[in-house]
Parts: sequence; structure tokens; C-alpha cells
Amino acid sequence: MNAGKSIGLLGCALVAAMTLGACREEEQDRVLRFNKGEYAGKPDQPLTAEARESLKERMRHQGGLGGVDHGPAARQPAVSGGDVRPPAAPEAVRERSQGQSPK
Repeated sequence: MNAGKSIGLLGCALVAAMTLGACREEEQDRVLRFNKGEYAGKPDQPLTAEARESLKERMRHQGGLGGVDHGPAARQPAVSGGDVRPPAAPEAVRERSQGQSPK
């Protein structure tokens, strides 16, 4: 019976060692309990003046800072003249769509 107990004890010790050794280093000492509304992670690095200016320029390019004087649309000429087709009457649109619907 002593041999059975020692094998069982050895098995338990082996399982405990494998369980504790299986934890990755980056997962050790991490926060396990979270408080609602409280950020527990590492603080963000402050942006450099160069990075901030780069982001502002990107926003301007994408049209994020108000009005028509920013973004790609501001650099394109306004469309005018006879090269733009006027909107079609609803009947004409319905007629064109009849040939496109599956039967």
C-alpha cells in the first residue's frame, strides 16, 4: 500500500509542477481582478509633436476637419457644364430596371 500512496503522491506532484510550469512568463503577474471604469493597463506614451502634426495632416487629407476647404474634394474642380447627365425620370429608371430583373 505504501507503493500506491507514493505513486499517487508523485503523480500529484508531477501534475502540480506541470500546471505551474505551463504558465507563460507574459501571463504571470497580470491583473486578474478588474474594476469597472478603471483602466489597469500600461499608460500610453505621449505623442511627439511630429507624430501629432502627421495625424493632423492625415485628418485634413481625409476631410475630417470641417468644410470644403480641406480634403481631396477641395482640390478637385467643381463639376459644371453639359457633361453631367441630369437625373432620369422615375418611369425611365423603372423601365431600365425591368430588363435587369431575373425572371
